[in-house]
Amino acid sequence: MTKQELAEKYIEDALLRGRWKLSERLPAERELAVELGVNRGTLRAALQTLTGKGILETVHGRGTTVQTLPQKSTTLRCTLKASLEGLHLLLPPLMLSECFSATPLRILEMEHVLPQAGLALRGGDAKIFSWCQHRFFQLLVHCLENPCLLRAAENILPDTLFLESAVRDFDLSQREEIFAALARILGELRRMDVRKAGESAAGYATLVLGFLEARPYRQKADSGLSLSHVDSPGKQEKGCRTYKKF
Repeated sequence: MTKQELAEKYIEDALLRGRWKLSERLPAERELAVELGVNRGTLRAALQTLTGKGILETVHGRGTTVQTLPQKSTTLRCTLKASLEGLHLLLPPLMLSECFSATPLRILEMEHVLPQAGLALRGGDAKIFSWCQHRFFQLLVHCLENPCLLRAAENILPDTLFLESAVRDFDLSQREEIFAALARILGELRRMDVRKAGESAAGYATLVLGFLEARPYRQKADSGLSLSHVDSPGKQEKGCRTYKKF
């Protein structure tokens, strides 16, 4: 998924959550680009795509407004906790089944994800780091050659928005452990040890579940909210946490 596609998905999901209502104007391009972490060219391309779908309308000098709401996906959207529990329970036996085939090409595609995850980790980019985790497991389940099992596995993949909301609360050492868990899965697939790769995939799920339970305030990541630190004085003390919508 490209940055443009990520921007489109974020805007669509924000619309479905009620961030902007029908006929409401979106923020200025500069402000929205900063919020999404993309350049203005990428944002404009995303807005043009959504305009082509009839979701948005852009009028020169008046900005971009909401015309219709995107259709909700008919795919089951699991909570992050449910997705991780599903990965832990279902992925190892699926990987040991006869219909699982980790081809050299598929492994190469997964290898390309890790450098992106590493860059996002060092740069503190929670959005891209979360997307890399989703993409990694998406490629992994696409090693299933049975279409019915593939669809079932796709339904338990962690949602990128839910992951991002959680990852923002994890400290650097926790994010590094997540990266190391992905690298272990890939290393075992390279050695053609599918059993250990499945165990490591379950270990990834257990690891992230543990981090979720240990988060301050234990705000659920499936709420669509993210944590942010505020340092401004007011009714709240300096350094306390507030929740804000995307």
